[in-house]
Amino acid sequence: MAIDRTKVLEAAQQHAQEGNYEQAIAEFQRLVADDPRDVRALLKIGDLQIKMGDVPAAIATYARVAEIYTEQGIHLKAVAVYKQMLKLDPERLDVYPKLIDAYEALGLRGEALGACDQLAAYHLRDGRVPEAIAALRRASKIDPEDVQIRIKLAEALSRAGEREAAAEEFEKSGALLKAQGRMDDYLKVAERLLFHRQDDVALARELAAEYLDRGDAKRALARLQLCFKSDPRDVPTLELLARAFQTLGQAGKAVSVHREIAKIHEEAGRLDAQIATMQAILELDPSDPVAREFVEKHRRPSRTPLEEALVESATADEPEALEEELELDDEVELVELDEEEIVVEDEVVEEAVVEDEVVAAEDALSVEDAPAGALDPLTEARSFARLGLWPRVVEVLEPLVEADGQDVEARLLLADAYRELEQTDDAVDQLLAAAEITALTDPELAAEYLRQVLFLDPENVEAKLQLKGARPSLSPFEMAAHDQLDEAFADRDLDTTPPPAELDTTPPPAEVETTPPPAELDTAPPAAASLEDDFVPEGRVSFGDLEVDVELFDPISPEEFEALPSDDTQAEPAVSAHADATELEEVLDEAEFFINQSLFEEARDTLREALEEHPEHPLLLERLAEIDALEAEVRASTPDAGEEPVDETFAMAERLAGDAGADPLVGGDMLDADVVFEQFKKGVAEAIDEEDSATHFDLGIAYREMGLYEDAVREFEIAGRAEARRCNAYSMAGLCHLEHGRFGHAIQAFRVALEAPIKAPGEEIGLYYELGNALELFGDDDQALAAFKRVAELDPGFRDVKARIEALGDVDAAFDDLIQKD
Repeated sequence: MAIDRTKVLEAAQQHAQEGNYEQAIAEFQRLVADDPRDVRALLKIGDLQIKMGDVPAAIATYARVAEIYTEQGIHLKAVAVYKQMLKLDPERLDVYPKLIDAYEALGLRGEALGACDQLAAYHLRDGRVPEAIAALRRASKIDPEDVQIRIKLAEALSRAGEREAAAEEFEKSGALLKAQGRMDDYLKVAERLLFHRQDDVALARELAAEYLDRGDAKRALARLQLCFKSDPRDVPTLELLARAFQTLGQAGKAVSVHREIAKIHEEAGRLDAQIATMQAILELDPSDPVAREFVEKHRRPSRTPLEEALVESATADEPEALEEELELDDEVELVELDEEEIVVEDEVVEEAVVEDEVVAAEDALSVEDAPAGALDPLTEARSFARLGLWPRVVEVLEPLVEADGQDVEARLLLADAYRELEQTDDAVDQLLAAAEITALTDPELAAEYLRQVLFLDPENVEAKLQLKGARPSLSPFEMAAHDQLDEAFADRDLDTTPPPAELDTTPPPAEVETTPPPAELDTAPPAAASLEDDFVPEGRVSFGDLEVDVELFDPISPEEFEALPSDDTQAEPAVSAHADATELEEVLDEAEFFINQSLFEEARDTLREALEEHPEHPLLLERLAEIDALEAEVRASTPDAGEEPVDETFAMAERLAGDAGADPLVGGDMLDADVVFEQFKKGVAEAIDEEDSATHFDLGIAYREMGLYEDAVREFEIAGRAEARRCNAYSMAGLCHLEHGRFGHAIQAFRVALEAPIKAPGEEIGLYYELGNALELFGDDDQALAAFKRVAELDPGFRDVKARIEALGDVDAAFDDLIQKD
């Protein structure tokens, strides 16, 4: 049986205002029963369940909303809802796979990798190694060239006892590092690989040779022991062993090894190799009698056979000597000519080889002269992105995109960087280019990029037109028909494009009719006819004041074009003003949900959609203005890392990383990504002056973005020693504690921030609000209520402070305070 949705919605809202949350939820559930895909009702139910303290029920409700958004292809909103669910309960691990799916659908590989990594970290913490392996395997599929993910996967497999699988991942990681020229890191990964494949003689020999090249003979000897035990007569192993003894200054042992090598060559009949080995012994010990005798014995004669022939011919006394000499001279000339030809041929070959080497060297030089990171710009850019160093991401990727305009992944990451740097126009350009590249191969993915464009720029005409569907080639008649339509409506102020997040290429619902029923037709007013006469060219079709849907701009047949109505009139709205008010309240509620999640652009989209149906509505316009003011206030209260010398800090970090990479490896060390990063952090801490509060603040921001909350808090506390930065620093430290679930520490940090001697205008309001939030989460409702009341005194319309006060059960006192303040 159909219900009166307007009356049910009014009843639900009335119950909610009176604090009767259970009755309000029951009424909203009636709306959902009537329309199971009513996301606004479901979101309201979830909000009320949170106010009742029923977090599991709220998460279940939000899960239904996210599923609906996902089914509709609105992945941005699905991401927002999933993040709200994780904010309520960060350990709802079943949410992470769905969040990762949404990120992948949006093409946000970096965010998807971060979610996989976080999910794996939770599983490892609780000892669920197989689940962690599954999460890391998915991450490695998202980005097969992410070395850090592969190393974590290898370590997890090792922890699970899967030695061969771990070895395979270490092997792949090592290949990637070697291809990138990161030999220091490659040696560490290779050591872990050798630990899991202890019979890999070739790898052990390779490591030994690399250590010898670095002058680390002791590490080389340790690896050569494995090779020697495997085959004591392997010549390459013995040669490396001799090098190791020679490097250690033990010439006697090196000579003994060379003797063994010479013996092996003798047994195999390799005389040249045996002579070379004996000469190597003489280089170590010139007085060695055995080597000297052997070398002298096998020294080549000083005269060639040709020279001996010349001597004999010069000393001959026979009468026919002249004739023989002439014949011999001819032969000599021939031989000399042959030798010259051979020399020339050798020189030609040699020149060809040299030319090849020169070309190869020039190629290598051209690579070395390329911009920093050009050998693997995407990997470097992703590393910068994880650190929040967006200017460096732009610096690395702009040349790449300019050189290879078809690289969609680079364009998407560059668009992310532009968004973080608030260069919206540049981000839009990259997303439009990505959509154009993928339009033919993957239209759905291209449409998703266009939706992201409209998320950034809701009025972008190019994205709107492309989303309505690229038209196939039209016949001349169809093109003329479209020209007539374009000219006919050129002067009309039409904006029928759906909101960015709701764009769809499906046709409008069947019940929507462009021609109203005869009973509701209004007589065509004279003004409409006069307007038509003003702008319709002679010979054009007259359309009157027809409310044109954007579908009219899609291809139509000649018959459809001829059948277009002329002088149509518009039906009167069938919805009452009371129903309009109810609908507006729903819209405002949905916008409020996104505002609470700091998703200001989503809230704007919702309000703009309503403005298309209710142009110039004062409530909608007022709320839009409030969102702008609120967003500006949030940005003002949040430190802007972009204003600080980020590039200099990163340059310092690069320098430290380079210094650390030059240190010799310590024997027996095994690669652990966390240990490596701890060493890096230690180097950074030693290099930064304690008084450099700006750099410490920037480092705290980077650590927070990476989820390293304890490190971030430490840096913010150091930065907070400066009075000018204390408020911002401890405010950020409090947020880190909140995100880490340490509510008591968060309360303390926010109080330190409030006591700071220097605060920006309006910053105190946000701090009291966060303090109230932390106190409420901590369970101290009375103190939380006091903090929220303070916020209401300073700014009665700040965020949802009124609702927070009412939720804490002191409605009358809150109302009195607000009235007194007004």
